[in-house]
Order: sequence, then structure tokens, then C-alpha cells
Amino acid sequence: PVEILVTKGFSKPTKFQADSIFTIGKEELGEKITELSPDIMADVNTALQIELNLE
Repeated sequence: PVEILVTKGFSKPTKFQADSIFTIGKEELGEKITELSPDIMADVNTALQIELNLE
């Protein structure tokens, strides 16, 4: 799966989409919203590895 649903830490359910990676400038970042759990980060890492064809 290249999409990860995150339901905790945000005001509404949020999707991380590994197939929609783009860059932004540091000045475009706002305040920190939340911190993802180690389990969600592991899912994000797996999705990125799949999408970027990394081993």
C-alpha cells in the first residue's frame, strides 16, 4: 500500500500518500501539528520503499 491512513493526532483522518511526493521550501512549513507513532512511521517507510523501488 502506498497510502497510509492516520487517524490520531489530526483534527480529521489524514492520508499519507507515498505516490505524491514533492518538495517545499523550509519557509513554507508551518507549526508542528503532531508526531506520528513508531508503528505509523514504519508503515510510511514501507510505503516509501515500495513507491521508490528501494530495498
